[in-house]
Amino acid sequence: MLVFKSSIIFSQVEPPIVIAEGNQIYCPQTEQNIVTYFNIIDSSSNSTEAFYIQISTGYVLGEDQLILTGDHPNISSSWDATQAKLSMIPSPGNDSINYNDLINAVNNVMFFSNNINVVAKTFSLTIGEANFLNGHYYEFIPSPSITWTVAEIISETMTYYGLQGYLATITSAAEAQICGELTTGTGWIGANDAEVEGVWKWVTGPEEGMIFWNGNENGSAPPGVYSNWNTGEPNNVNNEDYAHITDESVGLPGSWNDLPNTTNNQSPQYTATGFVVEYGGMDGDPELNISASTTLRPPEILSTTPANGCENQIITLEATSNTSEIIWFDDQFAGNQLHIGNTYNVEITNDTTYWVLASENNCSNGLRFPINANLTPDIPTVFNQIEDICEGSSVTLPIISNNDISGTWNPEFDPYNTTTYTFTPDDGQCASAAEMTITIQALITPVFNQIEDICFGETPPNLPLISNNGIEGTWSPSIVDNTQTSNYIFSPNEDNCIQNVTMTISVNDLITPTFNIDDICIGQIIETLPEVSNEGISGAWSPSINNLITTTYLFTPDIDQCANSVTETIEVNSFNNLEVSVENISDAFDTNQIIEIIVSGGSGNYAYQLDDGLWQDSPVFQNVVGCNEHLIRVKDYDGCSNEPEKAFTILDYPKFFTPNGDGFNDFWNIKCLDNQTAIISIFSREGKLLRRLKTTSPGWNGTYNGKILPNSDYWFTVEYTDEVGNKREFSSHFSLRR
Repeated sequence: MLVFKSSIIFSQVEPPIVIAEGNQIYCPQTEQNIVTYFNIIDSSSNSTEAFYIQISTGYVLGEDQLILTGDHPNISSSWDATQAKLSMIPSPGNDSINYNDLINAVNNVMFFSNNINVVAKTFSLTIGEANFLNGHYYEFIPSPSITWTVAEIISETMTYYGLQGYLATITSAAEAQICGELTTGTGWIGANDAEVEGVWKWVTGPEEGMIFWNGNENGSAPPGVYSNWNTGEPNNVNNEDYAHITDESVGLPGSWNDLPNTTNNQSPQYTATGFVVEYGGMDGDPELNISASTTLRPPEILSTTPANGCENQIITLEATSNTSEIIWFDDQFAGNQLHIGNTYNVEITNDTTYWVLASENNCSNGLRFPINANLTPDIPTVFNQIEDICEGSSVTLPIISNNDISGTWNPEFDPYNTTTYTFTPDDGQCASAAEMTITIQALITPVFNQIEDICFGETPPNLPLISNNGIEGTWSPSIVDNTQTSNYIFSPNEDNCIQNVTMTISVNDLITPTFNIDDICIGQIIETLPEVSNEGISGAWSPSINNLITTTYLFTPDIDQCANSVTETIEVNSFNNLEVSVENISDAFDTNQIIEIIVSGGSGNYAYQLDDGLWQDSPVFQNVVGCNEHLIRVKDYDGCSNEPEKAFTILDYPKFFTPNGDGFNDFWNIKCLDNQTAIISIFSREGKLLRRLKTTSPGWNGTYNGKILPNSDYWFTVEYTDEVGNKREFSSHFSLRR
């Protein structure tokens, strides 16, 4: 956005601010708005006396035009093709243009060029009548026959919205064009060589003292410095020291010539008609925003990239532009639209020229540029034919042909079926596809009868050298190993798609039969020895069974069982008579009654049983219940013997009784002493004798002198004879519970 500020000398304190936006791509040969946004900001007024829009750069007379479109009853417009300027003034009956009307009008100003190859245009929009370019303003002041020196003085007295005036100094082609469009005849500009002949300087404005040309018509400009002399100028005819813009009838439009200070004696085309004043760039100039600029740029193809390609393959064409779109066509002027984008992927069958157009907003006008897509002819792909192969054999298809074409084969190689394969060259080689048929010959399999399993160490069989179907060959290894299971490979003598075969001959390990046969007692009846081992091996025993002496017997397996012969020795044991006794190894009436069984007459390796319980190896039993009859049994693990039994009883006494008359446990006595006359004395806790009784009696009923005694602990003493006849005495206590 460009913002310019100016001051109109006689009518406003603060100049208005003109704001214009627009940097667009032009659609050739169409009418197109020159602004995308326009506004005027003015704090002291709501109107202006005039408004001007000039094509300040790129103007081509006869091609370009500014047009006010739409209905604007309060504005009159006129187009000056010479100055490339559209003027807008109040319509008859109005003194000024209201800003709202002006804004609406500027938004409806269109640019049109009849040239399809249009160049970039810059538009200057300003409140003042002076032409605007790059922050400077230019106007032509008519003054027939005015001298250069007077024109210099007058121009330096002029101002434009506070900007200091001076004879124009032209330092660019754009400046030369805009100044040339202002003058219809000879117009002075701010350069001379009056100080030193042939040294041309700008002597006015910010460029004062700047040399821009050295010499006459054959001279030159300093490097990088602009000049615009007409053909054959400057020629210094009659001491011509002052520069002017050439009359359009005698030179290139806007070009320069040298003339003397006074021109009233010259021919009309060399007589001064006025001078060009430039404003801007001087020290002390105010900053103005009374003007703004916009641009329309032509759509341009910036680059194109052609491509070569193979038949029936995709190639990529490329183009770049200054627009958002590139449209592809099949013809330079008409034809079909093919694609939109910077790249175009296409499959070609012959050399083809495509045309691209730089486009903005779907514009289809403009120059189309060619891009060539050239077809490279395919070359044949050559391979050596692969010979027939045997079924199951591996073959690698070559991925590079005899003439160096790389590619891939399809389908994948099939080692079992005759197949035609297609070779597809990699992209970019321009080579033709190729085919190859590979014939698969079926394999012949030698047939043999399977050799049965053999036993370890057995005489090995011979391997046959001719198969059942007549194929001769050799085996590896050639001799059967009778010590281990092995694989044997038969290789045919001829390689005519006859495959090797493998035969596995199993060697079974010899089984050692086992039997569960116990030793026997002398004279024990044995019917027969087992004819089948634990492993299922059948066979026969020798010699016959003898139950009187220890004998070793030989078991001979039946044939074809891969088993060893074994011997079994059956021990014949003599008969032993066991004697058993029971010893109580705890004290009488002890809480834990422990007994030990004593055995004699056997091997010493015994098993013991108490009261039909579990057999155990230990002769000691604990916690034996007293006052009950128990039965002990013994058997000999290792010998032939009887199994003796022994009954016994352990002394014990009741720990409590309940004399409540219910018929259960109403009397207290030591029952296991009822086989002798033992004396029991019962005492209170204080030691008072309460009762004296024999163990042969029913027992004590818990009374004293006919009185029922209370629940309590009572003490007793028993006098008895032990099992060896010794007198014994035992004291303890029990509980009475009612």
